[in-house]
Amino acid sequence: MNKLLLLFLALPFASLAQTIAPPNPDAPKPNEVAQWKAIKMAPSKDSLAKVYNTDSVASGYAISGQFNRIVMMRFKYQTDLLQGIQKGVEQEGIKNAVILTGMGSLTTHHAHAVSNTSFPSKNKYYKADEPDDLVSITGFVIDGVVHAHIVFSNEVKAKGGHLESGTKVFTFAGIAFGVLDDKTSLKHLDNKNWR
Repeated sequence: MNKLLLLFLALPFASLAQTIAPPNPDAPKPNEVAQWKAIKMAPSKDSLAKVYNTDSVASGYAISGQFNRIVMMRFKYQTDLLQGIQKGVEQEGIKNAVILTGMGSLTTHHAHAVSNTSFPSKNKYYKADEPDDLVSITGFVIDGVVHAHIVFSNEVKAKGGHLESGTKVFTFAGIAFGVLDDKTSLKHLDNKNWR
């Protein structure tokens, strides 16, 4: 085959390789994930999984821990929900926790959600000043940083996504946290590159 034809055939693959993010650019150190136990599963047969993932990372992981305490937080009218939660986490000395539940109502919502299905991931941000019920809040506190997702609704629709600053409370918001023992670290739980 001549070199020009080979180059022509390779161009689509070269451009694909440039758009694919390499797996594990910030891979965890072995001591950071020593508590995580691999969940044994058959590898994905998806062709891109072989490109996006590494064989050294299991399909899933599990970690066990104990709740030391349950902390409830309540926020009033016009409080920025994310800022309030982060401040409460700092004041309560919460390092790692599970956001168990939450509810209330909102005057403004601000969230983001993924907008594509290939790496690198992209986000779509949306914000509106409108009355909504806060139907659910879930997520984690990881090394003192809040990673929360919300679902909010009105009489017509429900939406949700990653909680952003600018989400304001209407009547009240109540949230419960299961605070984990000091031995349990959730570091890398939300590391999208640990694959």
